[in-house]
Amino acid sequence: MTPFKQDIGAEWAIEQRVLKYLAQHGRKSWDVLLTRLSLKQETAIAPVLNALKEGGYIEVTTEDHAIVASITSSGLKRLEAKNSES
Repeated sequence: MTPFKQDIGAEWAIEQRVLKYLAQHGRKSWDVLLTRLSLKQETAIAPVLNALKEGGYIEVTTEDHAIVASITSSGLKRLEAKNSES
């Protein structure tokens, strides 16, 4: 597998972890997502979170001076589609 394909595979795995986590646990602060889901991948998760936000798969708001993310209906559909492919 080429390094590029490995990167794409790693990003997809992180994306799935983020969507699954939000689907199971509801709204979470950006900081919680970074710490809970990074697991030594600190640099990899931030771009994935931003891509999910830009794609409309998560909604990001500010509450009590914290950035909070929640999964959107598009994110749930993406998660279901990815799970059915597995």
